[in-house]
Amino acid sequence: MASNQRLDQFLRQKFPSLTRRQAEDAADGGLVRTKGGGKVKKGLRGFSESDLELEPLAKHLETLRRGNPALKATVLYEDPELFVIDKPAGIHSHPLSLFDLDTVTNWAFSRDPKMADEFPEIQPTVAPHRLDKETSGVLLVSRTQASFQKWREVFAGKSATKEYLAWCWGSPSEENYVVENFLAHDTADARKMRAGMDGDKGVRGPFQESRSRIAVLEKRADKFLAKVTCTTGVTHQVRVHCAEAGFPLVGDELYDPAYPDRPEKVTGHLLRAVKLVAGGKTFEAPGDEFRARFPR
Repeated sequence: MASNQRLDQFLRQKFPSLTRRQAEDAADGGLVRTKGGGKVKKGLRGFSESDLELEPLAKHLETLRRGNPALKATVLYEDPELFVIDKPAGIHSHPLSLFDLDTVTNWAFSRDPKMADEFPEIQPTVAPHRLDKETSGVLLVSRTQASFQKWREVFAGKSATKEYLAWCWGSPSEENYVVENFLAHDTADARKMRAGMDGDKGVRGPFQESRSRIAVLEKRADKFLAKVTCTTGVTHQVRVHCAEAGFPLVGDELYDPAYPDRPEKVTGHLLRAVKLVAGGKTFEAPGDEFRARFPR
């Protein structure tokens, strides 16, 4: 008998762990097809289950639960509750879509298969804080739900201190800069954050307090190495604050208006998290290789 249900609604009943967005992605992304191999859309109605080929979706979900053993990350510390890894640049801290296979979650599920039982959601977030895709360095990965909640509360309490190394464009005249403001979403570009206050045009809340201290470590002809210390953790904070101080990150296409004309085209912004002090613990990642990125 044909169903008057939308296809995405049917998929959520058949695979209860799917979110609404994931069910839509599965339908529109080709993981569900007709028995004849035809494409379907999330809003499809008037079908029966026997009309559909669901095995590709089932197999994809199994693949996600197994994780991705091809991903590599150095483990800086581990105990039964936690991994602390040196996240490589180029992988996301958590999945953004049903089709993401190269994220910290996928690495963690491969490294510790028991995590798939501890986090039964499809494509869960297991890192209680985040680093941007191109930012490398210290990242916590919770192996249990209890650990995840504990560390989320630590970061929400704003008691963590994070230290980064950053290669920035410019020739600073001072040794230290402090940037302190509220950050919110840029209404002109959903990818970006910018400084602003409630009532300002061009920004959309929530408005989050942010503070960074930028210390100049080594100067080159047109760029320098900085240590950036943050006692708050807002999305893109270091990238925005360095740009606001007049020193955008090398390779930061999103926040550097002069990126197209820079003499060196670097893929991905050069930012590395080298130290995290939180919850009474200190975790560190080596920074020598990053420091040597632009030799004298």
